[in-house]
Amino acid sequence: MGKDQIKIIVINYNRMKLLKNFKLELQKNKYGRYLLLGSFAFFFIKGLIWLGIFIAVGLGITNSF
Repeated sequence: MGKDQIKIIVINYNRMKLLKNFKLELQKNKYGRYLLLGSFAFFFIKGLIWLGIFIAVGLGITNSF
């Protein structure tokens, strides 16, 4: 392993640690919890909608109307 690879690994580790600390700080705050829960719900529902679209297109349901 070269010095550059070690430097990249250390930078990535520091970023992960920073994100983890940020997430923990959000969880402690009342509004942070709402933000985390709201963003999870938004992307979960968005994913379900896209899943439904792909299933409908894959089964050819759109041409049957």
